[in-house]
Amino acid sequence: MWLYLWLLLDWCGLHAEPPHPEIPAVVEEYFVEETSRALGVFWCESLHNPRAVSRTNDFGIGQINSDYWSEIYDHIWDQRYDIETNIKMSHRIWTWGE
Repeated sequence: MWLYLWLLLDWCGLHAEPPHPEIPAVVEEYFVEETSRALGVFWCESLHNPRAVSRTNDFGIGQINSDYWSEIYDHIWDQRYDIETNIKMSHRIWTWGE
């Protein structure tokens, strides 16, 4: 029975429209070769929901934590729910240690 349920959910997932179809293109613009990996991380963090907020004060697609990053990004922090701005901030954080 679980196999049939899983197959049904898998089939439905293939035929569902993404809630924000512009996200992959914006992620690809910033992450280039890391696009698939970044999209996977963002899906785990926020289900690609630009308005996502966690209990630990993480915001947007990339779940950017306000305790660590709001001062650094104070000039654009009020735009943290904007898809492109959040992905841009996420990319800067992603490449911070490179």
